[in-house]
Amino acid sequence: MPPVKVKDFVAYVGALLAVLAMMAGLYLHYGTKKAEIIRAAKAEQISGEFASKKSAVSSFFNSVYSTTRTISLLPIVRAIEGGNRKSEAEDVVALGRFSEESHRTVQQLYNIIAAMGASEIYAVVNGFSPDKGEVPFFMYDSLLLDGQDGGGEGDEAKNPDFPEEKEDDEYAYYVTQLGSFRSEHPTFNFKRLDDIPAQLSNAMRTCDNTQYVSKTSGNPKDSFGLLYSVPFYGDKNEFKGLISTIFRLNVLEAMLIGAPFVIVTPKDAENAKSLGFTLSANASPFVIANKAKDVFIGDRRDPALISKVRDIAVGAKSDDAFHSEKLSIKDTSDWELYYRFNLAGTETAIAEERQLLLVELFILMVFWAALTYAIRRSNITKASARQSVVSLAENNDFIKNTMETLMTASGALTHSSETQAKALGDLSVALEELSSQTAANAANAHTAQATSAEAVAKTREGSIRIAAMLDRMKTMASAVTQATRDADDGRTALRHSNSEMRDITKKSMDDIGKVVKIIENIAKQINLLAINASTEAARAGTHGKGFGVIATEIRSLSNETSSSVESVKRFINSAAENIASSASRAEASGNQTMEKIIVEVAKVDESARAGENEAKIVAEFLGEIVKAIIEAGEMVKNIAHASAEQNIGIGQAKESSLKIDGMTSSNLEDAEALSKTASDLDNQMREISAIIERLERLSK
Repeated sequence: MPPVKVKDFVAYVGALLAVLAMMAGLYLHYGTKKAEIIRAAKAEQISGEFASKKSAVSSFFNSVYSTTRTISLLPIVRAIEGGNRKSEAEDVVALGRFSEESHRTVQQLYNIIAAMGASEIYAVVNGFSPDKGEVPFFMYDSLLLDGQDGGGEGDEAKNPDFPEEKEDDEYAYYVTQLGSFRSEHPTFNFKRLDDIPAQLSNAMRTCDNTQYVSKTSGNPKDSFGLLYSVPFYGDKNEFKGLISTIFRLNVLEAMLIGAPFVIVTPKDAENAKSLGFTLSANASPFVIANKAKDVFIGDRRDPALISKVRDIAVGAKSDDAFHSEKLSIKDTSDWELYYRFNLAGTETAIAEERQLLLVELFILMVFWAALTYAIRRSNITKASARQSVVSLAENNDFIKNTMETLMTASGALTHSSETQAKALGDLSVALEELSSQTAANAANAHTAQATSAEAVAKTREGSIRIAAMLDRMKTMASAVTQATRDADDGRTALRHSNSEMRDITKKSMDDIGKVVKIIENIAKQINLLAINASTEAARAGTHGKGFGVIATEIRSLSNETSSSVESVKRFINSAAENIASSASRAEASGNQTMEKIIVEVAKVDESARAGENEAKIVAEFLGEIVKAIIEAGEMVKNIAHASAEQNIGIGQAKESSLKIDGMTSSNLEDAEALSKTASDLDNQMREISAIIERLERLSK
């Protein structure tokens, strides 16, 4: 094997550098893809799980703030007077310092906030002195409904292992909060409700021992919580105290875990079983943090996560594995929600990219090895190339002889080829004409088909229009018939109504006239009797005075009767006139009805004219259909003529094919001789091709 030359060594180094550059590019591409996969996963988790938890935590704090603020604005709270209670035994409701109605109102508000996890609500009046034994003005820590009372303490309170309730830390912090509100917000001068301040405390021991039930085995931190306080003011907008809501840290921990409550005690486990829920196997990746108050709340099953967040928050260190945002909480300091990304789902995609990188690197290594081998073999292949050229020269004479034989055979075939070419020309012309006629036939057939389809479509449209016209004509006939019937019925009803009205009027007038006559006769008779009675009374003298008075009254009655009869006559005359007027109106109404009938008949006539127009349109469509059918017939004639010409062209093509067949048989012998020569030439050409390939490889 020849030694490595300097230029070959340079080639080795150049190839190696090129491969290393490509490997570096592949590795950078892998790093970019990996970063994109992680970035996409983080963005999805931030917009999904993190955003949902942030909204839930902020909503909880805002609900506690708004409810506490509502209590602070109640008139019954703003009207509190007399300071805090001297001891737990003092009952402000029984003493009349707080009305029963006010007590129920605050109790209902506490019920609402207790459902969210709050432990107590306090009202602490300014000047609170716990060192003197004072307690808040009121305290609500039991969920009670209307009609219930607080009851006594349960058995747990009597258990000697049950921890005592301690409010020392709470009361001491209230003194601090009162001083802060008093100095920073001494009067109520807020423009909006959201301007009312609030303060959250540090984490401290509360009196809620719900999950701290044993001094020997329990953890006092399960009673730790936060005090969320809002100031309240008097009628003159002066600062009077604070309303404070207390909730344990375990409530926030349960919220981060996504469970109703944290399972701490055996009773918690029983309640969880009855509710049918279990804690997730994986610890929550969330932590609520307030660096200023040294509050860090997370899943107790992962204390390392809480410690890590504390280090990040206190040391202001950044960590790509975490994401944090400020919570929208009403307080004097910032609260943040931390989230640890879960990138386990990206491992598969990253592993696929890593595997692809290894395959690409392996391919580059193989390429470099092959390139090195090719350079190394270059000297050997050059020697082989020289030997191939010598072999090619030795075969040159044989190739020349073979080519002469091939030329002789080609000359023998030339004449036959010319004759065959002429026949092929004739065949080509015939085939071109045949192709042209076939294309024309196809076009005519397509046009005929389209024309037929159009004719069918127009025929269908004409049928539809004819059917519609028939329907309209039927409708018009029905309308005319109905109009005629209505007119006849109207005339008959009008005549009958007028006749009946005349008969009724005549009969009624006759009856009324008879009655009037009877009344007139009665009035006349009464008048005569009254005159006779007056005469007899005058004759009787003093004894007939009373009877004379009666006679006078009877005469007066007779006169009134006559007057009434006249009124009746006038009424009758008026009634007759009204009846006549009604008859006139009835006649006029009949005339209007007839006019309406005439209008309807006019409409029917208009519809008939429209039907006539439709008939004209149908006639036009039928004309178009006939025209289309005629055009289709012409297309068919053209197709028939073209088909006849096509048959003639096919005959000519057959004759040319027979000539070609004869010439082909005469050329078979020459073709056999040429085939043997071509076979020999093919063997030589294969050898030459192999030599040429070797030369081409050497030249690269």
